[in-house]
Amino acid sequence: MLKKFSYLAAGLTTALVWGFYISQGMFRESELKISQALYFSTAGIFCLWMLRIFSYVKSNELFDRARLKRIGFPLAIALAVSGCIFYFVGADYRVLSDEATLTSISLMMYLKQVSATLFMSMFDGNQITPIAQGIDLRPPLFAFLVHLFHYASGYRIENPLIVNFLFLVALLLLVQVFVEKYISRLAGLFCIFIVGSQTVVLAAAPTAGFDLSASFFLLLAIFLTLNYLRSRSAEDFSVFVISLCLFMYTRYESVMIGGLIFVFALLMARPNREQVLRAFPWIVWIPLLLTPLAWLFLHVGQDINMIKNPSAPLLSFTRLLMHGWDLLNGLFAPSSAMPN
Repeated sequence: MLKKFSYLAAGLTTALVWGFYISQGMFRESELKISQALYFSTAGIFCLWMLRIFSYVKSNELFDRARLKRIGFPLAIALAVSGCIFYFVGADYRVLSDEATLTSISLMMYLKQVSATLFMSMFDGNQITPIAQGIDLRPPLFAFLVHLFHYASGYRIENPLIVNFLFLVALLLLVQVFVEKYISRLAGLFCIFIVGSQTVVLAAAPTAGFDLSASFFLLLAIFLTLNYLRSRSAEDFSVFVISLCLFMYTRYESVMIGGLIFVFALLMARPNREQVLRAFPWIVWIPLLLTPLAWLFLHVGQDINMIKNPSAPLLSFTRLLMHGWDLLNGLFAPSSAMPN
């Protein structure tokens, strides 16, 4: 059954890619179509990732009694460290423009199943009616995960903070597993405290931003990539590819970073035809699910209303060349003329 669906996905991908080139103008002018496609592609790639991870865990018996018992103590430490960070630092919205935007996107996903920013709404009793909305450049995975909590508890502004708490626990636990595998268990336990004490973690974790989710999925993608490079199996290949594509939905730069990791893994492992064919029923869905992300970047890059200089797209190497030196100068030679 999975193979039949994989061939269907291949056909849909081909049609979608050709349609993408034929109808670029239509999609640039229709934010609603892009926001709907982004929502359902995020749901699709997240469900595909969950199914693949569940299948991988089940086939490798990763959650047997002995493994669960072994992971219990690191999990307790990760929960304790995360709880201390959220309690003593204080969980709150800090970068208001970014975090409020992400929360509004999660609200629009909850209300209308679209990945869009809510600009204006009417509140009548317990009913929220969107009036004005617009597409946002931010990849929608974090907002999508928050909107799942809205379905469970109703719309609450605390839900992004809860999601980040879970991401912090998962990140600390993943660090421990990573270090234990390549160094030792004791070193992994110490790394939970080392990572938890870093200023960037203390600043990013107890907020409603998407930085922690990007860090978690990046570390997970690297961990699974290394697993594949060691085993060279088709099963590990499909898991690492799907996880890498999910990471691409976390932040702006994650598409480029994910692409570089993918190219690096291919150059190092050089998968043979049999491995690719065995992983095909899983990875064939990837182009179909990543196409809406390309639509998003194309739309924003060509939208004249969102950039200062119409001669240079918002996302381009031209802008990097224009402003890269100022960025480096501000990082390594700060002055009172630079913004705080």
